[in-house]
Amino acid sequence: MQYVLPALILIALSPFLWLYEQIGPEWFWGIPASGIAIRQLRHQFILKRRKADKEAAKKREIEAKSRKRLETQQEFAERIHRQAQENIHAREQRESARRVHVAERDDGSLEVAWREQMEEVKRAWKNGDFDFARTWLQKMAYTLTAAKAPEAVHDKFKALMVAFTRDDPLYTNIMSQVVPAIKANPGVVQSTLAKRFSEYDAEHFRYALYFAAESGDIVRVKKGRSYALTLPNQQESKSVKSEGMRLDTPLDLPGHSFIDQLKWLETWACLPKGILTQRVEELAAAWDTEQGMTPVILQCVNGKPWVWPAYEAYAKENNEECEDEARQVKDMAKHVYRKYQSNHRAHHRKLQIDTLTHMRPYWELCGRCASPTGDENATLILDADDTFWDTHRVPWHCDQLDCRCYVNSLSEYERNHP
Repeated sequence: MQYVLPALILIALSPFLWLYEQIGPEWFWGIPASGIAIRQLRHQFILKRRKADKEAAKKREIEAKSRKRLETQQEFAERIHRQAQENIHAREQRESARRVHVAERDDGSLEVAWREQMEEVKRAWKNGDFDFARTWLQKMAYTLTAAKAPEAVHDKFKALMVAFTRDDPLYTNIMSQVVPAIKANPGVVQSTLAKRFSEYDAEHFRYALYFAAESGDIVRVKKGRSYALTLPNQQESKSVKSEGMRLDTPLDLPGHSFIDQLKWLETWACLPKGILTQRVEELAAAWDTEQGMTPVILQCVNGKPWVWPAYEAYAKENNEECEDEARQVKDMAKHVYRKYQSNHRAHHRKLQIDTLTHMRPYWELCGRCASPTGDENATLILDADDTFWDTHRVPWHCDQLDCRCYVNSLSEYERNHP
């Protein structure tokens, strides 16, 4: 029995011993090693494929969420717009039935109580209901011609219209941008200009230009199906006496002279002190256009890029890094000009809406500054005297590159009925 176990082991190993003698040690040990290696490779391939499948599934999920979020935002915007249109239509129907003041004579002609009509506009204006006052003035303008109103009524209407437009923030906001555009392009067609300022409602834009022509702020001449727009002669445009806010944006603002603004720009853009103020006259002569002011800024820096960490971070974040020094410094100069223009207009805008706080006591901030996450579609409504408006997160204190935030003033009605 003591030889049985060794014999069985020898019998079991004999095929392997025979194979070892036939193929040699290299092949004998190489075959199992190859099998192990192949198995390891197969295992790694399976793991990589599973990982790729997971990443693809995650990417599809992110894209699906993004599409859903985009669709949700679009649906939300459409719903808000639809509700706003319904509210406006309902209000117009309700107010029209109560405020018409028009009667039909026996001979079929219209007898319009012009005084009552104008009083309705004045009451709405006083209550801060600019939407109603604006719409009613437009209707009155059309009715004046249709009803063949007396000349005295025309004169009173024009006086009311001019006074209202000087106080209407929508009119002032539109004209503050339209007047420089017309000045730079005399004879520009109204339909072409409307496309350039597509952020405004078409009816609001027509209202502004119609009333501007009627009050003498611009000149409209029929051209095809539209109008050619020009400004009154230069001498008249300099001596226009406004009853309210100015339509153009002056170079020097109260508390913010042009030199003070240049000093702020030097600090903001990390420029050497005095590099802009030493050419104040050249910059002042070209301040209202990018094509005019940017070359002067380039001369100030001798056409060479400078160290500006905020710009470098912005360019990296937006994939706008450029190895060409000429293109880079030109882009940097454009950002300096655009920041000057945005802050300059924001300060001017604040001066305008400050004068209306007794009638429009709420301010609405629109854009990235209204959101901690930088959402470009964010809005924030606060009291005009809220301490928030003294922070850096508002257009007149903004230190971000390419900031497009803006502020609107709102009446009590507009705040409660967006």
